[in-house]
Amino acid sequence: MKTPLYGHTSEATSFLQDDYPYGRQLRCKRRCWIEYREGKGYRFMAQTQDPRNGRWNKPHASTYSRMAGCMYLDEINHLHWDSLTEYDKPGIFLEFITNFPGTDMQVVRAFSSLKVPYLNRLLASTDPSKSPTDLARWQEELHVWQKVVATLPPKD
Repeated sequence: MKTPLYGHTSEATSFLQDDYPYGRQLRCKRRCWIEYREGKGYRFMAQTQDPRNGRWNKPHASTYSRMAGCMYLDEINHLHWDSLTEYDKPGIFLEFITNFPGTDMQVVRAFSSLKVPYLNRLLASTDPSKSPTDLARWQEELHVWQKVVATLPPKD
């Protein structure tokens, strides 16, 4: 079970964890958010507060994912994040948009709307070098990408 966390997009709107480990014995606060940067994508950011002096440490950043990103709590209330890249299979896209419908899907919408016509052109091509295996794979991908496009939440 995944409980999505929306709206945590900066330090000011971050998700705050009150009891996070700091070294071996100390506990601290940690704030987490999903950062978006034009041309780069989405990444998970986390920053801890030094329990000895109350100052916030330098934020730690994950690697960018171009398509989308969302934080969530698992069944035991542990914080995780999930993301999409342009290399993910269409089934992963479908699972992501089903699990996190409130996530910013502008890049996913643009990307998936290009995949359907691309696969249709591949399937309609009369290239004799296409194998039956390729045709079957493209047909299956087209079917899943059509489900992705149909499942995407409407534009804001």
